[in-house]
Amino acid sequence: MCLGLPGQITEIRNAEHARVDSDGVQRDVSLAMLGDEHLAVGDWVLVHLG
Repeated sequence: MCLGLPGQITEIRNAEHARVDSDGVQRDVSLAMLGDEHLAVGDWVLVHLG
């Protein structure tokens, strides 16, 4: 079973990676699956774990 957590982007590291805050926990996440989406700090994403 997969778990998806909402997280808010706190930093865009480069075109493929961002830092996301999910309930106070900071995670580095890949943006590779989002293709040409235009993301910005403050946007919300769903982070899948597992």
